[in-house]
Amino acid sequence: MDVIGVQQPESRLTYSIKIFSHHLADRASEGKFRYTVAYNAVFLDDSADPIQRKLMATSDFHRKITTRKVLIAHQSTIPHYRVPFYEAVTRLRPSWWDFGVVFDESPNRRQKVFIELVDARRFGFKIIPTRTVFLNLFGNRALFQTFVRRAGRYDLMVLEDAFHNLSYPIARFWRSRGTAIAYWGHGKDTSVDQAVGWKRIAEKLKRHWARNCEGYFAYTEGVRDVLAENGVDSSKIHVLNNTIDIVAERTAYESLIEQRSELRQAAGLAGQKVLLFVGRLNEGKRLNFLGETVQELRRTKPEYHLVVIGGGEQSIIEALRQMLGEEGVTYCGVIVERSRLAEWYVLSDAYVFPGDVGLGVVQSLCYDLTPVVVDRKTHNPEYEYLGDHNSVVVRAQASPTDYGIKIDGLCSDRALWERYRESAWPSIRHLTIDGMAQRFVDGVSKILRMAQEPTA
Repeated sequence: MDVIGVQQPESRLTYSIKIFSHHLADRASEGKFRYTVAYNAVFLDDSADPIQRKLMATSDFHRKITTRKVLIAHQSTIPHYRVPFYEAVTRLRPSWWDFGVVFDESPNRRQKVFIELVDARRFGFKIIPTRTVFLNLFGNRALFQTFVRRAGRYDLMVLEDAFHNLSYPIARFWRSRGTAIAYWGHGKDTSVDQAVGWKRIAEKLKRHWARNCEGYFAYTEGVRDVLAENGVDSSKIHVLNNTIDIVAERTAYESLIEQRSELRQAAGLAGQKVLLFVGRLNEGKRLNFLGETVQELRRTKPEYHLVVIGGGEQSIIEALRQMLGEEGVTYCGVIVERSRLAEWYVLSDAYVFPGDVGLGVVQSLCYDLTPVVVDRKTHNPEYEYLGDHNSVVVRAQASPTDYGIKIDGLCSDRALWERYRESAWPSIRHLTIDGMAQRFVDGVSKILRMAQEPTA
């Protein structure tokens, strides 16, 4: 065994390099400098001084460096709001690892997963092509993606913590062959208050796997708490603070806010109290509840008008039209372009979302648009970002009448309306896409280093 040692003055970093057959590990005082070589790959952090870098540059190891490969399989596709995140990861990641995101390039298959289509030709990151097969298992919708057959060639797989895509649990097989596994998710099934039947079994299995993996990317601090309560090693949990590109959204707001009156006039909504809903059209969003609320409001205050943006079950839109009439509701369909969507956020008076909230509330706060939500146990983790300081939260048992009273209280009190608007942006301005991407990069780097560290 050859050993190269370099001694520096006591006030500077002390280190040594030990060369093993397949592994090299170095720990400096207090862990300030650390790198690992495994399977001919060198990991050197940015704190290395010129002497250290010269040593590595002139060593045989430098010429044998191989880039570590990371596969990301999340949400069964790439939603439009994830594109800026992956592009930020590309920009912020170190050069010693690279990544690709699993993506089905067929528009027809892709739209069955996520309604809003994206153009892969504009991605600033690599994709891993796959084919999606849709299944029906005992009345439940499921799918399988072919990427799993080639997943063993990657050093790390970041998988969604979910079972509806059968490829995710199947991919765990590669962990026994040396591929590190990390999960990315909510920590539990948030769609139900209490899991029963097969969902309860699935939740137990997911908890077991979360405890036996190389890392877990938690959407929020609350998800970290759930994982810790379930016995997941806290050192393996990496909190992302799930978000969208709030800087771009805020820039769009600032470019349009002076035109608010003109936008309302152009939309035919001057003098109206505009309630905006943006999201999927499905049962979980409680649009029937929202329709009943607006119907009651309009009985005494016909100036209320509901605007709905999103795709999904068209029967829901037909029901709203029957309830509210053409004069009470405007349906805009799916809008992905930020410039068009921003106009509706700017001209509206409140963001109404009585169902299970997600990232939509973050987007509304970028436009100083106050969310009016119902306190439920089945919200997605982003509900943590809301509170009395930036949103109107209605009790869980609220009726459409109760919900309407809260909406009217906000929209009819100008001072209260302005106060909420003033606190909106400051409450979420820290949730940047770069911050989320940097936390992901740090987590991936840590997992890869730990996975390659020699055991005693």
